Amino acid sequence: MKKLLALCLLLAVFLSACATGNAVGNEGVIANADMLEEAISEDVTVAEVITAEDITAEDTEEEDISVSLANAAAADVIEIKEKMFITQINDIELNARSYEGKTIKVEGMYFGYFDSYSDRDYNYVQRRSPGCCGNDGVVGFEIFYDGDMPAENDWIEVLGKIEIRMVGNNERVVLRADQVTIKDERGKEFVIN
Repeated sequence: MKKLLALCLLLAVFLSACATGNAVGNEGVIANADMLEEAISEDVTVAEVITAEDITAEDTEEEDISVSLANAAAADVIEIKEKMFITQINDIELNARSYEGKTIKVEGMYFGYFDSYSDRDYNYVQRRSPGCCGNDGVVGFEIFYDGDMPAENDWIEVLGKIEIRMVGNNERVVLRADQVTIKDERGKEFVIN
């Protein structure tokens, strides 16, 4: 699955360069082929395959996507951007061990509730996304935070570390928040990528 995700992302970057009218010369194709071969032959995450040398802002008009992905492996803070929100979160979910302990910065809507069955509060930073019945999905992280939680639907920025928690026999990827900040300016509440 990791190999398929890496292949899809590399294909998307290549097609993005073509779609924006940027020419990809033979050297660019060879570099992408080398990256593809590396992704297929090794057990690596998207962030490990794509480096700053592989993608530049000239490769795509969506500079924030390429910069975010290119710096993901080496950065002190991995920022989840709007344009690749679902893709980046899926990569973290699929490759949780590679991201465990890494610092993530993500923005979204706050959602929380108390579950009387488990007798605990659940808190999330999330955005709406396509789902099983149209546009009824959500994507984001469950957050654990020692401070006060914001009001329902507040736009928040969360800075924290990825943790893997056991819930019954299942592993869950959660975000241990160091900081939760309420923002005045809201981003896209509905994301598709």
